[in-house]
Amino acid sequence: MTNRYEITEYKGYSIQIKQTPEDKMTGEKYWTFSFGKNGQPLLPVGKTYGGYEVALAEAKKLIDRQITNQ
Repeated sequence: MTNRYEITEYKGYSIQIKQTPEDKMTGEKYWTFSFGKNGQPLLPVGKTYGGYEVALAEAKKLIDRQITNQ
């Protein structure tokens, strides 16, 4: 199986949300994301989430925090 992913933009950042391969023990699929400013390399976040929408919301929160701290 190939990994499924989608790239979206949010406030000048790119977010790549990727579905992990199916867990062999549980059969579950999880989501992870990488992000970075548009045109820059994407930095992976070492967490997995139970759904696409959850991963997207977490990515947006992280970007909002990063913008606020600049």
